[in-house]
This record gives sequence, structure tokens and C-alpha cells, in this order.
Amino acid sequence: MNKICKLCNQDCSSKARYKDEAGQYTCKECYDEFSLDKEKNKEMVTAGSTSLRRPPSPTAKSGSKNASTGKYLQVFGIGLLGVGIQLGAVLSESVLLLVLTFLYILFCNLAIADRLGADNSIFQLIPIVNLFHLCVCVDLPVWTGFLFFVPLVNIVFVAYVYCRAANQLGKPTLSGVLILIPLFNTFLLGYLVSSESLKR
Repeated sequence: MNKICKLCNQDCSSKARYKDEAGQYTCKECYDEFSLDKEKNKEMVTAGSTSLRRPPSPTAKSGSKNASTGKYLQVFGIGLLGVGIQLGAVLSESVLLLVLTFLYILFCNLAIADRLGADNSIFQLIPIVNLFHLCVCVDLPVWTGFLFFVPLVNIVFVAYVYCRAANQLGKPTLSGVLILIPLFNTFLLGYLVSSESLKR
């Protein structure tokens, strides 16, 4: 199914995109340009009829630092939470933390499918079906889900699928390889769920 950008009317199925509450898509290029135009208009309204600007006050600098810190927390916060839960489960061998790790992975995959624009993201809660559904979410044919069950091939394929997911969510493509590394895998899931990107 084609995912058409509401601003440029181009198919954005194979590239980074955003989905709004109404289910409409915006490609990353249009989204960034729209955000930039918004900022410019805001500056013009603030400046009024003069081009002179006041030098930034110390308070403004402090607010900027807080905003930057908040952005990094938004980008990495969920991922670090996942690492903490998984690490606690491994070290303490607690059944409760193991269950929480499992629920965390389910929640993240559900959210990732939703952010990728899946029509039925609830399929991520069904074992085995979720693997085939994940392939559809990253614009691969359904039959490629069988590659998850082929020894050795499945290792490469898992990384490939999450690399595609990272790319479509506006994150660094190669970050998808982290899915193969213990602890980093839960971090990656949370990172993909985060609504912000360090690129913006």
C-alpha cells in the first residue's frame, strides 16, 4: 500500500516519514521544510518591523540547555529504561523483571509498527504472526517472514529488517544492527519508539 505525502503528493513508502493523528503521511523532507518555515514565520512576527534583535539573556541560554537536555532524554529515555529492566532481569534472575522485559519488547514493537503506519499494529501481540507483520510494516513482501526461521540467514535478516525500520523512522539506518547485541537490543527498540530524532 502506497503511503502518499500530504504536502508533496509523492510516495514515501521507502523513506523516512511521519504519520499524524488523522493517519496522513508527511515525508521527512517536507516535514523538515515545513518546520523550518514555521520557525522563520515565528521569528518575523517576533521581530516586527525592525531587524534589530536583543542579545540573548543568560536565562534564555539556560532554557536552551534545558531544551537540549530534554530532547536527548526524549530520544534515549525509553531505550535506557529497557536496558535497565533487561539488566536487572539478568543480574537478579527475577521472574517479575523477566516478565517486564517481555512486556517492554511487546510494547515497543507495537509502537514501532504504529509509527511505521501499520493498519493492524495489534498483530504485533501475536507470536509468529508478528514476524510476518513486521515485514509488511517495513514494506517487504509477507513471504519474507519465513526468513526469520532459516538458521544463519535469520541473523542477517533480523538486522536488515530493523535497519529498514530505523531508516523509515528517521533514525540512522545502521543503528538497526544493535538488535543483535544483548542489552543494546532493548535500547534500540526504545530508541525507535522515541518521537524525536537527533537529526532534527
